[in-house]
Amino acid sequence: MTFKKSCILISQVWINEDRLLFREMLEIAALKCRALNLNTHIILSGSGLYPTEKTLSVCNKVIWQEDNNEFPGNGFPEMIHKGLVYAWENGYEYIFKFRGDSIIFKNEICKYCLDILIKEDKRLLITQETTANFWLGDMVIFGEIKILKELFNPNFWIKSPFKSGNDILGKRYLEYFKFDNSKDWLNSLRAYCSFRDIPKFKWVDLRYNYEYYKNSVNFYKLTEETQKKYFWGNKQKIHLFDEDEVPQTNKIKWIFDWIYEFRFYNFKNKYMNSYSYIRKYFLINYFIFLTIIRKIYNLFYKNLEVFEFFKKVSSKIKKFINKTNLLKK
Repeated sequence: MTFKKSCILISQVWINEDRLLFREMLEIAALKCRALNLNTHIILSGSGLYPTEKTLSVCNKVIWQEDNNEFPGNGFPEMIHKGLVYAWENGYEYIFKFRGDSIIFKNEICKYCLDILIKEDKRLLITQETTANFWLGDMVIFGEIKILKELFNPNFWIKSPFKSGNDILGKRYLEYFKFDNSKDWLNSLRAYCSFRDIPKFKWVDLRYNYEYYKNSVNFYKLTEETQKKYFWGNKQKIHLFDEDEVPQTNKIKWIFDWIYEFRFYNFKNKYMNSYSYIRKYFLINYFIFLTIIRKIYNLFYKNLEVFEFFKKVSSKIKKFINKTNLLKK
């Protein structure tokens, strides 16, 4: 395994008249990616309106189509797969893939990731949004291209606006490695994956931050300290880390049973105590309840009495959460 056989794929990029801000975010992401990875081959795969000239100037290969025929949230397997196939056909063995509305501030990211895989003798390096319930995070991932191009193979993808790409990628992982839908999901991941949390990649989120702060924050020039404020998940409070990059499990908004580095490697987390476990259990189940309500609403939206009943129950639970400060940061 050599660093020279690694490349970068910027994908999950779709630009239209309603998403012109994405073009700006992509430009920042691509320019910073090039600045921090001077000699790495960068592939851009996307759809819709064409990127800016500055974006195109720093990419070695651009794979683009005018129309987007994939569902946002469903993982964009066709878009990603095209980039993976190009990389494979051009002699690359490893790839770092990330979204075009993110900035990865880690210098020489491919070398960093490959060193981890070599040290731990694994084939994929994963991060959030991986969960304990069969989700495999698809936004940032590094690994062997021959594996990833099969995991993202659109011919085996469940194409639906109601299916998360993370969910489908998790199922594809089990199928590829023939785990026969193993109930021991965490150990299935441990067999072939290494894991690192968001801060290790210095993964800054533009998706939920750029529109609000673009006039006051220069995202291209964020210092190491200010990057932390804009890490993926921080704004929504779904991923929070302290100054030592330890997940603050007593403050996180647990909408899913997230996997973190400490759990993946069976380390202790200093914020986990009886209160934290109870809070986590309650919030996860509250989110499940809300999901059920949305499904009921979609099925019975004409029956206002049914909808109003569940709406009142949800309101009472929300008041209880606010009263007990379960969501307080």
